[in-house]
Amino acid sequence: MEPKLWLITRVRNHLKELVRYTMENFPDTLEAVESITKKINKLLNNIETSLKSRQYNVRVKP
Repeated sequence: MEPKLWLITRVRNHLKELVRYTMENFPDTLEAVESITKKINKLLNNIETSLKSRQYNVRVKP
C-alpha cells in the first residue's frame, strides 16, 4: 500500500476509536463527534480518490 494511502487508513482507524471512546465516556457529545467524523471521512475519501487517480494516471470523477 502506498504510504499516503496507509496514512489515510490509519487516520480512519483513529476516528473510529474516537467515536467509540466518546460513546463510552461522553455520550452527550456523541452526535457532534459523529458529525465531525463524517466530514473528515468525506475529505479523506476525496484525497484517497485523488491519490489513486494519480497512481494509475487516470482521471476519476468524484
